[in-house]
Amino acid sequence: MAKARITDFQGRTCVVTGAASGIGRAAALDLAARGARLALCDREAETLEATAQRCREISGSAPVVGAFDITSFEETKAFADEAIAELGVPEAVFHVAGTSKWGAVDKMAHEDWKLLVDVNLMGTVHVVESFVPPMMKAGRPGALALVSSAAGLIGMPWHGAYSATKFGVRGIAEVLRFDLESKRISVHIVTPGAVDTPLVNKIQISGVDTTDPAVAEAQARFSKHAVTPEEAAKKMIVGVTKGKYIIQTSRDIALAFAAQRYFPPAYNLAMRGLNRYLLSVAKKAGVEV
Repeated sequence: MAKARITDFQGRTCVVTGAASGIGRAAALDLAARGARLALCDREAETLEATAQRCREISGSAPVVGAFDITSFEETKAFADEAIAELGVPEAVFHVAGTSKWGAVDKMAHEDWKLLVDVNLMGTVHVVESFVPPMMKAGRPGALALVSSAAGLIGMPWHGAYSATKFGVRGIAEVLRFDLESKRISVHIVTPGAVDTPLVNKIQISGVDTTDPAVAEAQARFSKHAVTPEEAAKKMIVGVTKGKYIIQTSRDIALAFAAQRYFPPAYNLAMRGLNRYLLSVAKKAGVEV
């Protein structure tokens, strides 16, 4: 069976979650420039409207906009119903919305674990439940791109809770790429590393004062490797048109993933070194480790 693939977005209905900022906003603007008809959502109403306004200026058409919390299945489903009523069943869904918090397992509160699961994992489930069945029923080529993370590929230190959700997103994609193949819907998993977004620039670390100079210095070193949201969004969109399953946005993560699979000793050494580095930063910041 030949794999279905969307090669352009002119006149196609596309959904972008997390469209108020970062990769989601950049993806919305990129798709608008490619002639897509858009349905955009985010919980930040004001910045979401700013994205929608810019999309209108670019494409001349008004996106369907929904400001709500993706942890609510009812609100996600209501947005999907509105988008489908206004624009028709989407041909592509780019699920970007998510949140992040790092921390050693003895520092992460139960509420932190639950929030990450509710937003990153259950939010993905809500999007899949709301949009994929209508896409299956439509019987035409489509694409589903789910944003996971580098932490959904490799075991990054202090990412236990975050990785649990992002590996979960990757697991959903791994199953759906085969389940939906007969329905001509391609499935893609996007695994960004450092991207210059609010999520990266305002990293939350449980039990650590992120304003401490030692932590700020470490964060600055991390940010040096960051790509722009526009670069990440373009790689995601182009990756979909090329039929890539795992879409990586930076070379360092691609190398780490390759090392994990093909040269485990180097991967293990790198992860242990990174763990020791973060522990040393925490100690400098006065954290008991």
